[in-house]
Amino acid sequence: MVERISMTSAERAGTIARGATAGVVAGTVFALAEMAAASIAGYGLGFPARMAASLWLGHHAFSDSMGTVFFVGAAIHYAIAIVWGVLGGLVYEWADWPRRLDLGVVPSIALGAAFGALVWLVDMAVVGGNFVPWMWRAHQPAQFLLHSLFFGVPAGVTVAALSRLAPEPALHA
Repeated sequence: MVERISMTSAERAGTIARGATAGVVAGTVFALAEMAAASIAGYGLGFPARMAASLWLGHHAFSDSMGTVFFVGAAIHYAIAIVWGVLGGLVYEWADWPRRLDLGVVPSIALGAAFGALVWLVDMAVVGGNFVPWMWRAHQPAQFLLHSLFFGVPAGVTVAALSRLAPEPALHA
């Protein structure tokens, strides 16, 4: 029989806050990696912001002033990163297996990389491939690695670390 986790609203809010924090941390690392990759590929540092802004601005994101595009792109990028961070935090803290297993750094890295691969699959292959076709035109092997290593790994390590340090996580219930 699986034991049900019972939580107060403060504990649920704590889980969401830790997930959102992990999303911001991972989103920042990912944004820096995306900017470096875009620069190396010859697209310039602002190209990832233009791609993110294109979700709202459409093709105008590639011709509008960088100030507007950067603001819109950063807002969209962080909104998506926070949502993924919260989802990762919920799965990690509300699942039964983290309470039974004492996960160290290496398993957190591996789980984070797998989580990043899932994020790539949903964001790029499913959403981008079906609804935002210009996103799918990006170099997908590079995107897969960037999502796995520079979003997933920081998200996984951050969620695991914050959960261990939290006074009331579901993980310790």
